[in-house]
Amino acid sequence: MRQPPGGWKAKRYGRHFGKIDRWVPSSKLCSACGTIATSMPLNVRSRICRCFKRSERE
Repeated sequence: MRQPPGGWKAKRYGRHFGKIDRWVPSSKLCSACGTIATSMPLNVRSRICRCFKRSERE
């Protein structure tokens, strides 16, 4: 079975490589606390979550 691009590198270094769906709102998701912002227009490039973590859009 074929591994996803980057999967072999994750395996080599003992990491987990997870695939996510195309429509997961990753730009709205806070990596620290997991809350999802209600709206984020395309002209907004960064935001500050209610846990005070600042994140940039990819």
